[in-house]
Amino acid sequence: MLEHDAQVFGDWAKGVHFQGGWIEFGKDNHRLTVMNVNREGVEHVLGVDLVYFHHTYQSYVLVQYKRLDRDSEGRACYYPTSDNQLQKELSLMRQIQSTADATVGIPGTYRLHSGPCYLKLCPPVVLDPYSADLIKGMYIPLDYWDHLLNCDATLGC
Repeated sequence: MLEHDAQVFGDWAKGVHFQGGWIEFGKDNHRLTVMNVNREGVEHVLGVDLVYFHHTYQSYVLVQYKRLDRDSEGRACYYPTSDNQLQKELSLMRQIQSTADATVGIPGTYRLHSGPCYLKLCPPVVLDPYSADLIKGMYIPLDYWDHLLNCDATLGC
């Protein structure tokens, strides 16, 4: 899932492929660099798997991927308490989030969501290696994730 999403970006043209897993995409006059930092030093600092940098807007989006499992009734579920890495990743992402919050209100930094950090929950699917589409999944902003973790409605299936 992660490797696939690091190699595609819809109908954006794949451009320069940099050493270290970075790929630049382009469409119209926009450029986007996707950095696969999974299991690299950057992941141990940021707590994420993919980093997206939009050159026009000088904007970063950082994404931690999590695969959903199937429960006994076939429903897609994710159990955060069974993920040993998650707490460390969330802690690192929260540090980034607090820094990003300081830029809210500064011209040129407006975003649809103020935070740069997201979790992407992906259902267990068979990948189509020829697809240019990103893997299906739910992107959840870090602050909303924290809200969900403290909500009784999300205790499980």
